[in-house]
Amino acid sequence: MRTPFGSYWIDRKVAVGGMAEIYHAFDAHEHEVAIKKIHPDLASQEKFIQMFLDEVRIVIQLNHPNIVQLLDFGLAEGAYFFSMEWIDGKSLSEINVAQKKMRIRFPVDVAMWMIKDVCEGLHYAHQKQDRFKKPMNLVHRDVSPPNIMATRDGVFKVADFGIAHVRDKNVRTQPGIIRGKFSYMSPEQSLGKPLDHRSDIFSAGVVLHEVLADTRLFLRKNEIDTLDAVRKCEVPSIKQKRPDVPGEVEVMIKKSLSQAASARYRTALEMAESAETVLRERYPKSTRADIITFFSQIFPQEKFASQKTTAKKTSRSNFRSSLYTQSAGGGTKTVLSGAQNTSSILLFVADFLLAHRYWISTGLGLGCLFLIEYFI
Repeated sequence: MRTPFGSYWIDRKVAVGGMAEIYHAFDAHEHEVAIKKIHPDLASQEKFIQMFLDEVRIVIQLNHPNIVQLLDFGLAEGAYFFSMEWIDGKSLSEINVAQKKMRIRFPVDVAMWMIKDVCEGLHYAHQKQDRFKKPMNLVHRDVSPPNIMATRDGVFKVADFGIAHVRDKNVRTQPGIIRGKFSYMSPEQSLGKPLDHRSDIFSAGVVLHEVLADTRLFLRKNEIDTLDAVRKCEVPSIKQKRPDVPGEVEVMIKKSLSQAASARYRTALEMAESAETVLRERYPKSTRADIITFFSQIFPQEKFASQKTTAKKTSRSNFRSSLYTQSAGGGTKTVLSGAQNTSSILLFVADFLLAHRYWISTGLGLGCLFLIEYFI
């Protein structure tokens, strides 16, 4: 049974993280969405609200086919939330588990499609400028299988910029603080050093090595040993596990996994272009249909793009952007809607919330939000 939440209807819980819960839901027009909301016991804690609003501030500015899209955000029933594009598909983690269960190796050409999509999404984020045309210097910091989604029509997308790091005046990550999954970190990230986009390139290289080798690269029996392995950065030849991998792919892996950031690809786009070259020269007949065939083999009970699902696809343009705030009666009230430029309006409100969280929490902010609505 669906449960109302703001202007949405929650269908079911699909995941629980350390900071938030994720739900499958529907908007008022029956579009499928993913709702991410902070755990109730964390909603009153300043640092968690700050992390949430920081995430919103970043993600609302990203609009690319290889990045999971943010659609809406607000405050409903005492919980901060945002709605995202619903990915009717699987995470790379789920794909890895399924292929091992079915004893099917990850095809090299599918791995090239995957890393091409991931790196194109990352490059877009790395090169992103803010509304003042200044570089955002965005680094994902957590490129890993759980954060790579595959749609049923064979497109891979980067998800969860929840610990993304922007090197500007609003950065709150302290030097020496390590965030992310240890076994997918770059050597410099494992040491708590300042990062740039090349750290994400290293993480993408770890993902690529693991899907082809069908084994974990740096994961050890405990966190200390894992971090030590990352810092030593000893990478065995992929051909030890997969003799069928072309030499060009081995070069890709070695370059992306260079211990020194300066020896890696200069940009994620360069890595994407290398994958595209491998596809063109080594697998000229490979198409996204081969991705779907692979998915059908490891998920035999499910339907993919060749058997179109009836679910409606969502896009930012067909969603009504609304900011909700708690009303005295315990319900929700729309105080900002119908924005013609969703990204700009959402960014403005995110910055407003970052600056005026105390006003919002005490009720003084409600009048300010009505003023925003009036002037917009």
